[in-house]
Amino acid sequence: MSLQLERVSLKLGGKAILQDIDLQLAQGEQVALIGPSGAGKTSLLGLANSAHRQDSGRVTLLGQQPAQLGASALKALRSNIGTVYQVPPLPGRQRAIHAVAAGQLARQPLWRSLLDLWWPAQTPAVAGCLTRVALPEVLYQRCGELSGGQRQRVGIARMLYQAPQLLLADEPVSALDPLQGRQMLRVLQDDARSRNATLLVSLHAVDLALELFPRVIGLRQGRILFDLPTAEVTPALLQALYAGDVTEALPAVDIPVFAGSSVSGPRC
Repeated sequence: MSLQLERVSLKLGGKAILQDIDLQLAQGEQVALIGPSGAGKTSLLGLANSAHRQDSGRVTLLGQQPAQLGASALKALRSNIGTVYQVPPLPGRQRAIHAVAAGQLARQPLWRSLLDLWWPAQTPAVAGCLTRVALPEVLYQRCGELSGGQRQRVGIARMLYQAPQLLLADEPVSALDPLQGRQMLRVLQDDARSRNATLLVSLHAVDLALELFPRVIGLRQGRILFDLPTAEVTPALLQALYAGDVTEALPAVDIPVFAGSSVSGPRC
C-alpha cells in the first residue's frame, strides 16, 4: 500500500477536522478526492504528506509510519512524497529554474543543495519539466513575475522533477482555465502511470474528477461519505455530498456518470 489510514482522527486548533478515516491506496492507483469547502480535504492531504500528525489511529505512508520515524528517516520518506499546493509556496524573487530544481533538494547532500540554489546541475532536465507543463519560456523568470496559473504549473513541474512515489495535489488546477486544467491533470496522471506511482488529487471540479479518475472519494464534515469506482458515483450521492453547501458550483444532477475514462489506470 502507498497510503493507509486506519481509524484516523485529526484535530487542529482544538477543532475536530477528520474523524474515523479508513482509507487505502494501492501502489499505482489514481484517485480523486471531492467534497464541499471545509470538508477536510486539505487536512487529509496534510496527513498523507506527514505535515500533520494524527490524534488517533494509524497512518502508513509507503510502508512506514511517520509518527515513529526519527528526523533523518522522516526526511527520506518525505523525499518520496510530492505535493502540489493550490497556492504554491514559491518565493517571489526565486527564479523558476530554482523553484523546480528544489524538488530534488531532500535527496541531495547539503553542499549539492546549496550549489543548486545558484546554478542547478540538471538545467536541461528542469527545462524539460517546464516544457511538459507548457512553460518553457519562464525558465529564468522570477516567480513573483508569474501569474497565478503559471505559478501552479511551476509547482507541478517541481513535482515532475522530484519524481516521487506518492503524488498529492491539492486543487492543482484552480487557477487554470478548464482546458489547461484538464491538460495538467493528464500530465500528472501520465507521469504517475509511467513510474507506477500513486496519485491522490483534491478537486472542486467534480466533472474533471468523474471524467479522468477511476476512483472517487467523497469527503463531508471530516468523514468519508463514499469511496467508489467512478461508475458507481450517482447524482444522488453527489447531492448528498454537497447538500446545503452554497459555495460550491455543483452541477451534480446534470453530470453524466462516466462508465469508463479515456485515461486508463488501476482500479481498486
